[in-house]
Amino acid sequence: MIDYESFNFSNKKISNYQRRIIFNQLFNFCNLQNSSYKNLHYKKDTNGNLILPQGALIHGTGATLNKTKFLTEEQLNSMSKHGIIAPEFLGSYEKFDETYYCADFFKVEDEQTLHEYSKTHREIVKDNTKQIAPECNYLPILSPKDRIAFIILPNKNEHFQKLLEFDIYKNNTNHKFMESIIGNISYIYNFELSTRLSSILVGLPPNVISGIWISKNLIKPDILQNLHQKFQDCFIVDNLGKLIVEPHPEYSTTITEYNLQK
Repeated sequence: MIDYESFNFSNKKISNYQRRIIFNQLFNFCNLQNSSYKNLHYKKDTNGNLILPQGALIHGTGATLNKTKFLTEEQLNSMSKHGIIAPEFLGSYEKFDETYYCADFFKVEDEQTLHEYSKTHREIVKDNTKQIAPECNYLPILSPKDRIAFIILPNKNEHFQKLLEFDIYKNNTNHKFMESIIGNISYIYNFELSTRLSSILVGLPPNVISGIWISKNLIKPDILQNLHQKFQDCFIVDNLGKLIVEPHPEYSTTITEYNLQK
């Protein structure tokens, strides 16, 4: 567990009320992290490829192989221990004056295979001009990029649902509070894409991570073994949606009519 006393709130000055809300969210985070819950259920099509349900969250690292931004062992160890958590809770800070105290995710709008998701999120059209989609900067969508992303599939766990209520892109009774602590959210993201984004206060613990999505060039025995050791309950999937590692195949469901419906 993270030491409560070590939290760094110095990046953005907040009120005592804001601090209480943040610590309540952290309480739900820790309750879920310390529970026996594991987010193991997933769906496949008749070809055995992963189906991403509506509402699935994907956290991309934006890190690439053989470059200084590639994920280090320390970073992977931290994610396997603490989950996907805002940097302020690990003694760091939000570097882009963007979503303070939040962990950022891409959100799946409609049920589709991971391969379909990858193909349809490569570009956007803005002002009649084609541009690279934000997902391409963080997820293993373009094959030359050797990247790693983490998949969180929807679940009905009570604490998980409470965490999702504090999302700057979600219009509910907590929206004003979320607006009060974030920075310049438009620094990177365009609000036109808000249905494809999620920024959750504090973040999500490691036991709700369902799977790991990797680029094809990372499909190497040593890398797969390392990821499996650190995230033992997670499946590992490639850019085509092929499940490379399935530690819990008994929790998979094959949707036999999926291809016919599409």
